[in-house]
Order: sequence, then structure tokens, then C-alpha cells
Amino acid sequence: MYKVFSIVLIVVLVAACGILGLIATSDYFDASARAKIDLVELAEDSRRDWVYLDAVDVTDDVCPDLGCVQAVKSPYVSVLKFPTALKALDYERGCDCHAISPIVVHFDGKQVTGEERRDIIYTLSSINAEDDYWIVY
Repeated sequence: MYKVFSIVLIVVLVAACGILGLIATSDYFDASARAKIDLVELAEDSRRDWVYLDAVDVTDDVCPDLGCVQAVKSPYVSVLKFPTALKALDYERGCDCHAISPIVVHFDGKQVTGEERRDIIYTLSSINAEDDYWIVY
């Protein structure tokens, strides 16, 4: 009885480790792909399509103090790209933000509803960073 239970427990633990490994690997590749996004080009191309990212480049004004590599600001949000996912998470701790590693959405403009906030986060999380359209080479 204990032998069967032990085997089942080992199988379950190995499967769980495999699933967690896939999740961690997926997060790593998503962050790696998002690191290639050119926020300035994304904002310029999104102006006509999406009011929340009708943004201007504020990299030179913001990034020297914050340690980001790119920053754009709209009337609703600032979107910052950090050199690493860890730096994005560190920045997220001190503001009304949401990290989509290595990008951070800072809700520092006009008030948005909870639904709008979720839409902004979902949309930025869903950007296919492998599309050549927004990639920094």
C-alpha cells in the first residue's frame, strides 16, 4: 500500500515540477520577447487606434532618474521599459503600477475605471513582441 502511494506521490511531484518549469520558461521567454519592443514606435503607431497609448516619448526626461531604458506617457498612463524584469518588479513596488516584465504600466494620469485598467494591462500583456512591427533590433 505504501509502495503504491509512494509511486503515485513521486509521479505527481515530478509532473508538478515539469508544469512549473514550463510556466517559468514561458514567463522568461515572454519577458525576453517584450524586452525587444520599441515603446516609442509602439506609441507612435498606436495613436490612431488606442487612446490609452496616445503617448509621447519621455525617455530623456524620465529614464535617467528611474533607470528605465524607454518611457512613453499618455494622458492616462506612463509605460516604462526596464533593462531587466527584476528592475521592473522593483519599480512596481513603489507606485500605482503593474509590471508586465520588463515593462511597467504606471497609472499616473487621468483616472481610469477598473475595467479600463484591466483592458490596458491585458492589451499590453498580449502584444506579440515577435512581430517585426515593434521590435528594437
